[in-house]
Amino acid sequence: MINFSVLISVYKNDNSQFFLDALRSIYNFQTLKPSQIVLVKDGPLPNSLNQIIDSFKLECPVLDILSLEHNVGLGLALNEGLKECSFELVARMDSDDISKPNRFKEQLELICNNPNIDIISCWIDEFQEDIGNVVSIRKLPSNHEDCVKMLKYGCPLSHPAVVFKKSLVLDAGSYQSLYLKEDLYLWLRLFEKNAKFSNIQNSLLFFRISDNVYARRRGWEYMKSEFILFHFRLKIKLINIYEFALYTFVICIARLLPKQILRFVYKILRKQ
Repeated sequence: MINFSVLISVYKNDNSQFFLDALRSIYNFQTLKPSQIVLVKDGPLPNSLNQIIDSFKLECPVLDILSLEHNVGLGLALNEGLKECSFELVARMDSDDISKPNRFKEQLELICNNPNIDIISCWIDEFQEDIGNVVSIRKLPSNHEDCVKMLKYGCPLSHPAVVFKKSLVLDAGSYQSLYLKEDLYLWLRLFEKNAKFSNIQNSLLFFRISDNVYARRRGWEYMKSEFILFHFRLKIKLINIYEFALYTFVICIARLLPKQILRFVYKILRKQ
């Protein structure tokens, strides 16, 4: 028996059907069911979402609900939710993705059998509209050393598909608010604390994408987050001053590209 918590947040603009599919995928259809699901209601929700939560509670006795008075954003909502997780091992999930049935079994068995691993993710199938329309597979490095190489300029873990050790995340300062980059900011602080990363080399999660995903990955606010993270990489000596100058220039310019060009670049990178 492996005890673990699942941490998920929902807010008022989430799609109710996507949310229901996400909830069922982490409990009803899992070969290894979680011991606890911590659901953070990030501010007031419409009746459509509250009805799904009430209904799911009847079929999921391990569901714990944390209601926040105001919408605080994903990072701070997860920070509050993590405090309510009862177990050392915590799996993340987003409110519009779908975990494959064997996800928790594979991830929990691997992290339990390899005590040197502190946080583990996996490949993900990126899909549009329904899971029969997988448009790309995000492949990530397997071992810690290769994850660190990628961490210099990118994100080596898929946030909605991670399992991590709660004590280490809390020791690294837990989730903190940074526009669309709260996950990568946490991975960098975990690296600073000598945490060990890994990725299972097959896809265990369906990740929902839309054209809007490219629009969100551009603009001044996103570029500001990128700059903050590269400066932090320099501070913790993950990169040197020359890498800082190069990566900052290339990435920040990319964030100002038109949405259509940025979409084309992402599609090329996903095929590499």
